[in-house]
Amino acid sequence: MIIQFSDLISLNKRKKEINITYE
Repeated sequence: MIIQFSDLISLNKRKKEINITYE
């Protein structure tokens, strides 16, 4: 399974956004 670097970056951004909303 190949994950593109840009996908990884967007995933990290999404995680941070989710963390912010859940705090």
